[in-house]
Amino acid sequence: MKEVKGSRGFALPILLILLSALAAFVAVKTLRSFGGFELRASIRTDKALLLARDALIAHAAWEDSSPGSLLCPDFDNSGAADLNCSSLAVGRLPWRTLGIEMPLDGSGECLWYAISPNARSNVAPALRGSGGTMPAMNPSYLGDLTVRDSATGMSQPVVAVVIAPGRPLAGQSRTANATGCNGGPASAFLESRSGIDNAIGGPLFITGTASTTFNDRVMAITSEKLFTAAKARVLIALAGRDNPATNGLRGLYASGATAASLLADDGSGRLKLNFLDAAVLAAFSPPAGVLPKADGDCSRYDTVGNYTAEWLCFNRWLEFTQYIPTGSDSARLSLPGWQADFSVANPPRLVRTTHP
Repeated sequence: MKEVKGSRGFALPILLILLSALAAFVAVKTLRSFGGFELRASIRTDKALLLARDALIAHAAWEDSSPGSLLCPDFDNSGAADLNCSSLAVGRLPWRTLGIEMPLDGSGECLWYAISPNARSNVAPALRGSGGTMPAMNPSYLGDLTVRDSATGMSQPVVAVVIAPGRPLAGQSRTANATGCNGGPASAFLESRSGIDNAIGGPLFITGTASTTFNDRVMAITSEKLFTAAKARVLIALAGRDNPATNGLRGLYASGATAASLLADDGSGRLKLNFLDAAVLAAFSPPAGVLPKADGDCSRYDTVGNYTAEWLCFNRWLEFTQYIPTGSDSARLSLPGWQADFSVANPPRLVRTTHP
């Protein structure tokens, strides 16, 4: 009997250990399953935000009014950018205008978007720069918005923000919409924290750890990110990429100018281009049959369209560009992060000199 009692006494702790292990296994499996769901939703949100940010930056780089300028938000939930956004209002991402699929966050919601009013693309280049009423779109422009991290209290200036709203929280009511994006005011999607309300649309936005009262995920478009892409466009436009060479610096070389003659005399290593000179203007996509008008040290054309000579000059890009003649009809152009080598015979070869 003692042996039986002893075996039962030994079996009980073993059974308790096995039950505890089983409970732990179930708990861990449940946690992993739930955590995996949350992780997948978080990854989907990250992908949507990155897709939106990169599409906006790519579009801005090839914007013809001023490279680096941004589309207005979509204020009527159509997927198309509105024509005007002079205020700080927040709207939807204009995914149709960007030419991408509708990006959805991990909860299946469409993204929201706001830009600095001074960064909007529907502004004539002649309105920018030292003689205009709006800042030049170049790397010196940091943006009119600010994003604050509620966890650290740190703030940074930004040009635009893209926001993933997440699932609806208490008090938020959203309605189905034929466009595929749920309808409702911004307050039905975006929240406030620390006295900063993302639904208002700026100039201050808040981000931070999700809670039961806040789950906005904010991705900033900084000046550095925005103009890293625009710089490549600027170098290509300056050098000229057609064959045979008729535009840009390659067009000027082909018409008889030497590379050395376009180097500034002040030792700055910059280009010496006179945007009031007919030969220079002819090399940078002038409109046919329209005479230029002097506007300070730049020329403008009073006709519909955006022309390279205008946006290069009014946005003061030559002040940031280094120029090294490498032969009578060849040179190297560089902007921080990029360089382009070219000649009359060879279009620019663009090289990334620094990497994110």
